[in-house]
Amino acid sequence: IFDKRVAFLREIMEWEGDLKDSVDFLTTIKGDLYTGEVLVFTPKGDVISLAENSTPIDFAYRIHSAVGNKCTGAIVNSKIVPLTYTLKVGDVVSIITSKQSKGPSWDWLKIAKTNGAKGKIRQFFKKEMKEENVKRGKQLLETDAKRRGFALPEIMGEKQIAVVFAKFAYTSIDEMYASIGCGAVTVGQVSVKLIDSYISEIEKNKPKDFIRVSQKTGNQNHNVLISGNAGMQVRMSGCCSPVPGDQIVGFISRGRGVSIHRKNCPNISALEEERLIDATWVSELSQSFSVMMQIDALNSDGIIAEVMVALANMNIPITVINARVDKNKIAVINLTLTLKNIEDLGKIIIKIEAIDGIINVFRKNG
Repeated sequence: IFDKRVAFLREIMEWEGDLKDSVDFLTTIKGDLYTGEVLVFTPKGDVISLAENSTPIDFAYRIHSAVGNKCTGAIVNSKIVPLTYTLKVGDVVSIITSKQSKGPSWDWLKIAKTNGAKGKIRQFFKKEMKEENVKRGKQLLETDAKRRGFALPEIMGEKQIAVVFAKFAYTSIDEMYASIGCGAVTVGQVSVKLIDSYISEIEKNKPKDFIRVSQKTGNQNHNVLISGNAGMQVRMSGCCSPVPGDQIVGFISRGRGVSIHRKNCPNISALEEERLIDATWVSELSQSFSVMMQIDALNSDGIIAEVMVALANMNIPITVINARVDKNKIAVINLTLTLKNIEDLGKIIIKIEAIDGIINVFRKNG
């Protein structure tokens, strides 16, 4: 009993050294003093006491802050396990670390169970809350949102921000920007969450007095809701190629009915404002549609195969693919994909961006 108390006091002293903020320190002590106990072992046979339902992340930070911050994986009972693994009594735990690690991922705050680990993770990120990371994160998010067809203020409503905060355990907008700026999360993880929430909110509040118009383009049958005359002809504009899920607007053209544009179409600003009308997609739309994408990558063997495998694993059909090498020795891959909802596009971009050698991924107009 005496040895356990000495060990606990040493632990308290280590926490105090790591957690400079007195509020963080008191929260850590209060949260972990009276939790249930799970006894696990280091590879050398040392006994480590953790709270019930602890994960390898909690174990890593219990060993030392430096081990937690450089953790890249875990081995339990000689088997590699995910960092979400729940440790059990008697487990032998080894932490995999890397000198190249940029530090903990922000979503570890949702995985860690002990306040000790959470406090050390937050302490790490407080050091990263530099002004340049906040600015860089905001710029990255603005650019990524624009690339996906949205203006950042448009998707940063209270409900959208609340969804992202709940997902990543943020407590402020600057914390969100800084986490992107320092690489703790990818910009796509945040922008896709904001956009998904924004689109869901629009679907719930969609006007009910619109007129349903069915427009066939090639092999695709688009159902659009427009305000106005039910006898109007509708066509999809070729300059921005809107597809279900895009935010759209109608333009009443002389003698050609209504042309449907994406709201962020660069040609909208040149059109007569009084001839623009509200338009939206039918929420029950279930048929598929085509989207064109371009991928720029380093010209290396197997890059196209890796892209094809990534899309196959997501069950995304490819209808057209062609590739070339430009004058800068960059591989340019053009794809036409068949999708069932526009939200999948953001997920596809994130998946392809994760492939080594990928420089840029974006949706093409026209």
